[in-house]
Amino acid sequence: MNASKITTTSIFVLSLLLVPSCALAQITNPALNGSLANPSSTGAKETSSLISTLVTASFITGILSFVVYFIWGAIRWIMSRGDKNDTTQAKEHVTQAVFGLVILFTLFIILSVFNSIFKLDLLNLKLPSV
Repeated sequence: MNASKITTTSIFVLSLLLVPSCALAQITNPALNGSLANPSSTGAKETSSLISTLVTASFITGILSFVVYFIWGAIRWIMSRGDKNDTTQAKEHVTQAVFGLVILFTLFIILSVFNSIFKLDLLNLKLPSV
């Protein structure tokens, strides 16, 4: 992966975090009964659970991707056996893996600052029900 792909991926992940979570309009259908007649009571819980799960899964996927990419670069470095071109490519793999981890930690810090300023924890989100 080159730097532009990493940048594009991080912009995509960040844009997912900034999308509005749900509309607060309440629509009821008199023909439906039970929990389906009042969807806001369960919809907010399901939406907040989904957002929390997606954010957590994104961080776990990013860390696992770092580990795999870093190990792949380290193995390529070892297997280069002193060949200058292969060693350079392996160093780029390791550098890009570390760069991806720095981006991941930066996103985590941004989420932590966002949480402390707006008191909105995306890892433990609870949306108000209407």
